[in-house]
Amino acid sequence: MRTQKSSMMNTNNRRNRQAGFTLIEVMVSVLVLGIGLLGLTALQAQGLRGGSSAQQRTQATLLAYDMIERLRADYPAAIAGDYNLDVDEDPAEDATFQVEQQSDWLDTLGNLLTNGDGAIDCDADGNCTITIQWDDSRASGDANDATRQFVFTTQI
Repeated sequence: MRTQKSSMMNTNNRRNRQAGFTLIEVMVSVLVLGIGLLGLTALQAQGLRGGSSAQQRTQATLLAYDMIERLRADYPAAIAGDYNLDVDEDPAEDATFQVEQQSDWLDTLGNLLTNGDGAIDCDADGNCTITIQWDDSRASGDANDATRQFVFTTQI
């Protein structure tokens, strides 16, 4: 009977020793979980930056169409070059309808896009190019490669 009892005790001791996790196993699992969570956090941050950049590109597209529609509504002045404007150029000081349209459009660019600015170039044949630029450093993460441009060319 003794031999049977001692073999039962050895079996019970083995079960007791293997019943829980060791400290090393717990630390390794916490490390793996931490690395996974850091990866998810980085992925989330990248997604937010990409979403912000996409929103600004969409705004630029809509604002280009807005100016094209303004040019179509005032076709004679557009083909005469009354709307033409370079990037970083302020509209003229006179209070004409065209200057009001330029100022309103540039104000909207500045409000909806980060450091938004634009240019308008129409020729006598009705070919117009709208250029919109803005600072996209939040999405690119590189201050040297931050300026984005959207160029839209059409015939009005």
